[in-house]
Amino acid sequence: MKTLQFLSYIGLALSCALVPVSCAKNGASSGSEYTTSTIQRGSIEKTVSSSGTIEPVSSVSVLAQMSGVVEKVLVDYNDRVTKGQTLAVLNTDMLRLQETEQKASVAKAKANYELQLLNYQNQTKLAEKGLISDYDLKSAKTSLDVLEAELSSADAALAVIETEINQYAYI
Repeated sequence: MKTLQFLSYIGLALSCALVPVSCAKNGASSGSEYTTSTIQRGSIEKTVSSSGTIEPVSSVSVLAQMSGVVEKVLVDYNDRVTKGQTLAVLNTDMLRLQETEQKASVAKAKANYELQLLNYQNQTKLAEKGLISDYDLKSAKTSLDVLEAELSSADAALAVIETEINQYAYI
């Protein structure tokens, strides 16, 4: 057999093959006979197959700042997410009740502070006139300082609950 030739043209596979076939008469070669084929148009395909497990390029664990009942899940497994995107929302019903309770505590602490402030101002005026002892004035000032600290503490606790509602409940 002689040679087989292939031709290609701009992504199309065109082939024309001339296959010489030898004819023999009594063991002698008498010439060549050729077989021709028609040119056909077709597509070239390249297939790659593999076996194994597909692993992600990178993986990130997401941990919530607080725990609770998940109310909404906004993404699905293998979804592409971006920085700042909300993935899930926790139920905030109990936090809302705690917020209401803490607002009442702040109002109570503020009222007690304002009452003690008025008492301290009155005690200061009486001390200037020498009508009360230094101990009574110092006691009124200490009570005022304690109530001021309680008011600050109640405000901070309210801020914590509001932060949990507005930030940490959204993962």
